[in-house]
Amino acid sequence: MINVSDLELFFLPVTNQTEKTYVFISDEKTWNDAQAYCREHYTDLPMIENIVENNEESMGNDTNSWRWSATGQTSKTGYHNWNVGEPNSYMANANCVIMDTNGKWYDTGCHSLRSFVCYDGKKRFYGFYLLT
Repeated sequence: MINVSDLELFFLPVTNQTEKTYVFISDEKTWNDAQAYCREHYTDLPMIENIVENNEESMGNDTNSWRWSATGQTSKTGYHNWNVGEPNSYMANANCVIMDTNGKWYDTGCHSLRSFVCYDGKKRFYGFYLLT
């Protein structure tokens, strides 16, 4: 028989789930400044992987092959929502992406001053395991 007083018991939080929270920042910044701001105060500029996320947020996008800023990798789902005729690399200097109020994407210059959205991808607490 095990004596409970001989056991060391502690709780281990289960944090497998990540909940994204989106925060609109009305200050206008360049893409690089927006990314730095998001990384300092939240997690990063958001990555859009499906239409639900597209409808919930605006986005920031890195240069060269349309890779996401947070990972540097192409989208896992291949999801995109370009407006007709986009991306068109207007004036060969459109390496970032903006989103209109209908959720359509447009390529644009990264030095444009724009409002932006940050996401906060902190792990959330959902329960405990009792370890003995």
